[in-house]
Amino acid sequence: REEWLKLIGRLAQDSERAPMPVLCLEALADIVDSDGGALWQRDAANPHLFRVQASFNYRHSEPELARSHPLIAFLASTGWVVDGRQAIQNPEHYSGALTSVQALVSEDVLFIPLMLDDTLTGVVSLSRPTAMPDLNFEDHDLLRTVGRQLAVFLEQTRVQQQLTQARQFEVFNRFSAFVMHDLKNLIAQQSLVVSNAVKHKSNPAFVEDAIGTIENSVRRMNRLLEQLQSGGTVGTNRTVDVLVLVADACKQAADRKPQPVVIKDTDAARLPMFGDAEKLASAIHHLLRNAQDATPSDGTISVTVSGLTNDGNVTSTQPVRCKISIADTGTGMDRAFIERRLFEPFDSTKGAKGMGIGMYQARDYIESLSGTLDVESTPGEGTTMHVVVPLTFSLQAD
Repeated sequence: REEWLKLIGRLAQDSERAPMPVLCLEALADIVDSDGGALWQRDAANPHLFRVQASFNYRHSEPELARSHPLIAFLASTGWVVDGRQAIQNPEHYSGALTSVQALVSEDVLFIPLMLDDTLTGVVSLSRPTAMPDLNFEDHDLLRTVGRQLAVFLEQTRVQQQLTQARQFEVFNRFSAFVMHDLKNLIAQQSLVVSNAVKHKSNPAFVEDAIGTIENSVRRMNRLLEQLQSGGTVGTNRTVDVLVLVADACKQAADRKPQPVVIKDTDAARLPMFGDAEKLASAIHHLLRNAQDATPSDGTISVTVSGLTNDGNVTSTQPVRCKISIADTGTGMDRAFIERRLFEPFDSTKGAKGMGIGMYQARDYIESLSGTLDVESTPGEGTTMHVVVPLTFSLQAD
């Protein structure tokens, strides 16, 4: 009992000091006062091999052992602790299964199986202290039970590492999806300029607008490149005027019908918000494009910008939050679609043209600002998207 409590306490306290295989080997060596040992663990990529994961002061260590190795096969089938002295002096106790591996199973070693349920996941070999007496059944039970506990610790560590890697891949894949979605939108803008160039290239107004579109695309592509080079950590948070941002987003969406109409429902000269202007503008622009996709050309899209108090009431003076309501007279959505599919990533109603990431990305960024994105919709009548974001109390320069 004392050895067991000491083992558990040690592994719990030292979990940050060294890799778990090293801690397990040291803890098991302390129980029998061994001055050296090695720990083989089943290879995750090739379960037919057991590879050394930790060792110290050990001269019998082999880099890897095959699952078919007589020692591994014996430990896997029996779960016994192998006492090298007993295996050499009384091989009949082990049914003669280890007589062919005396180079590994010598009199001065012990082998403890690491069993997870009924599966051998690792093996610990320890140098046998010179003064150690023959092991009795209690010693065998202790070492075998400790081996099972160490197998659990090692498996938990392996699963935690896999979970960490999976989360890292999830972040990478999520960022890649956002980049692809932004690139798709940029390509759409450039394609529209190219398709209209033949017809309107002699129109100075078109040329000026095309240059502005290209300039905006270059700026956004440079930003994407910076994000890719930094792993998505580059940010350009600053104080921006929501009124200006919404007006610019509506201007970019004016190339399609119905054109959005901005309604300013506040007397405030500006509505300052601290955040990434480009990301919020992209979110608003996506909501506008969705409204245009769902609304016939003779329909209407209105964008109302209001100031709110802390309790959610509309105010014309000293607002602390800003509400952007995008209302269309389009096809609308039922409640089931809103709850189950609207914000589900990679679920798109636009077929091959859509990635299904835009609404997810928009809500994700709005919520990162401690804001909200709510939806009101009635099939056959239209939809209203309500974006609420906090305003900054600092009117610092952009």
